[in-house]
Amino acid sequence: MKEYTRDEAETSVRNSIRVGGAFEWPLGISTRLNLRYARRQFKGQNAYFRYARADREYQSTLSVWHRRLNFWGVTPKFNWQYNKIDSNISDLYSRAAHRVFFSLDKAF
Repeated sequence: MKEYTRDEAETSVRNSIRVGGAFEWPLGISTRLNLRYARRQFKGQNAYFRYARADREYQSTLSVWHRRLNFWGVTPKFNWQYNKIDSNISDLYSRAAHRVFFSLDKAF
């Protein structure tokens, strides 16, 4: 993915790889796990540090649902997502976050 901005310090190229799988367990439980790793290189120098920013990004998402629990074809799912960014300018850009949410999915 390429992102172009007016400020070269924010213009970047992100190369990533994703893997994932869905699993059906006994008692009607299903899960889906997705993993992503990306390297993001920025074109211009950072205004404060005078060198270009480079990030390593990690993301994992786990969804859990019961196959027989659906309403009018809509399945409620419990989701957990973890995002982490390791930057060479860690004081400004490194961070990690957990997110828990419910979603309603419908297949067509």
